[in-house]
Amino acid sequence: MNVLKVSLLMVILFNGFSYAMMPDEVDPENMKYLIQQERDKALEEYNEMVKQKETERVKAAKDLKQGGSEDIVKSPGTGKIDKNLIDTEKGVKKFYVRPNFYFLLLLFCVGLYIIFSKVFIKMKRDEKGLVFVLVMAFMLLLVVIATGFIKLSNNEIRATMRQGDSMKALYIAEGGFQRALYDLKQDFVNGGGSPSWSDGSISTYTGGPDTNNFYTLSGYPSSLGGGNYTVRLKNITNETDEIWVRTQGTYNNVTRTVQAYVKIKNISPWNNAVFAGTGASGSAISGNVYVHGSVHVLGSGLASTDTAIGLSGTASVGNNYEGIPADLSSRIPPLPTVTFNGETVGSLSAEFRVKNGRTDLSGTAAVGQANVSGNSVKETMDGVYVDVGPYDGDNSPGTYYDGFGGNQGPSNVNSDNGVTNPYDLDDIVSFPSLNDPYLTYGTYRDYLIASSSAVPEDDIPGTSGTINASTPSFGPLGSGGNSISWNSASRILTISGVVRITDGSDAGSGGELKLGEKNMTIQYTGRGSLFSEEFEVHGDLLSQGMFPSTDALGLIADGDIELATGGGDSQLKMIGAFYAEGEIESAKQNEIAGSFVSNYFSLGSQVPKIYQVPALANSISSIPGFIGLGGSPSYIISTTNWQEVY
Repeated sequence: MNVLKVSLLMVILFNGFSYAMMPDEVDPENMKYLIQQERDKALEEYNEMVKQKETERVKAAKDLKQGGSEDIVKSPGTGKIDKNLIDTEKGVKKFYVRPNFYFLLLLFCVGLYIIFSKVFIKMKRDEKGLVFVLVMAFMLLLVVIATGFIKLSNNEIRATMRQGDSMKALYIAEGGFQRALYDLKQDFVNGGGSPSWSDGSISTYTGGPDTNNFYTLSGYPSSLGGGNYTVRLKNITNETDEIWVRTQGTYNNVTRTVQAYVKIKNISPWNNAVFAGTGASGSAISGNVYVHGSVHVLGSGLASTDTAIGLSGTASVGNNYEGIPADLSSRIPPLPTVTFNGETVGSLSAEFRVKNGRTDLSGTAAVGQANVSGNSVKETMDGVYVDVGPYDGDNSPGTYYDGFGGNQGPSNVNSDNGVTNPYDLDDIVSFPSLNDPYLTYGTYRDYLIASSSAVPEDDIPGTSGTINASTPSFGPLGSGGNSISWNSASRILTISGVVRITDGSDAGSGGELKLGEKNMTIQYTGRGSLFSEEFEVHGDLLSQGMFPSTDALGLIADGDIELATGGGDSQLKMIGAFYAEGEIESAKQNEIAGSFVSNYFSLGSQVPKIYQVPALANSISSIPGFIGLGGSPSYIISTTNWQEVY
């Protein structure tokens, strides 16, 4: 009898020792998903256990009439779940295997002790020996089963911990990826006039460039969340704003690796050939025009059935400098090159966007041209994003869908991303109005008035408010670094800072300035802007040096800008940054390099040509007077082809 008691006691002690030696918890830091999983599973098993215990209690009450302790079976015992244990996020307890199993084993052993203690007394000596052997064999079987459960439970815990480490490694890799995106963006934000990811440095770190292999950045941070990460980059041939990013996260010797293709884009209004703000009844942009570069129309106030931009005749929106005259191409940076379909071609990376309203294409008017293999330029648009409607599957002329109408509609659109993509910038971009508040000023207009020098129209010798071949030399007019001067012999206009033309009675910008005349070229030098109510340009207006790096002139109109609207004006050439709160009108076959930013445009029927200068978007803030007119570059960074690398 004593041997039996000792055997049962050893089994109980062994179970208690095994219980105590099992791993107690799994660290859940950054593993809320595991905690929630364990909570749900624990609650589910607890409810099931309560039902099972109730069934066992009823059955036990019938079976244990002699000497049976009904209280032992009735109580859920250690299998009961502590709500505080479930709610804690300090550890994920493995109670759903351990307490239930060992409680039942202990309960079973106690029951055996009670039963055999009664039966053993009544047995003969030889029978007692046989029963002892059977009990010991059964106990050995229980020990083997208990050992198996312990090993199984330990393996499960190790697997859970391993899974947790793997998820942490993935989170660390993604955290490193986000850090890389931040530094890539900062590289452009602080990169000045020519930011690039292929110049051997990213933000404040050095490394690369390399288009064949992934490389690391010297001194780059690597610690995160108790683990570490490694960032590797690989450049793209002929691309300064696209790159591969690969990050590897490591936690407890477990690694996960992710990579993606990253692009950055300047969504400044000045990163377009034409940027239009408010729409109206009719078109924000209309006419027969060649636009070489991006077009962005907000069309504020227009319905999806209103025309935001209407192109007719032979009008087109293109992605290169095809046909640009030498007077312009010699004064601006060369056309950037990209790799497209395995070819190195010149491209403006042009995109076409209409937020509100419809784009009508009639005649042979087109957005983008069909790709021509073996050509030196890119014909198709990089992307088209318009105010979409339901796709009806009909591309035929005379119908419209997805924002296109006219008698050609989407059939005359050639874009790398097709024609069914909706406008993609939400409300990120707005029209930079002179009425917008700026710093401590009520409006940006107030800021320009306070920071500029006023020059009354009558202070310009000759014809008031006019600079042409008959205007005598003058200047400098203005003060405090804001001045304008004119050399009649060389016909060079020198500009510095912001000069505000007034009519003498208006302290604001109520003046009007007329520049040039037929068969006359004005060359400007310096960096600055002219601010007036109205502008008229009747002759060539060109930079003396490279635009916009060396010489840059901006016209800021509180009202309208009229280009070549005079009777003898024809085929004028201009370079600059043109802003109008009202409308920009180009009436003749002008050829203009730079950007137009205005609420409305009238581009006439004489096929004017506008050539975007991509470098202007990154340097517009350095032209005095434009900092509050969308002058600060605004970058968005995007990723494609995200994948985990195994």
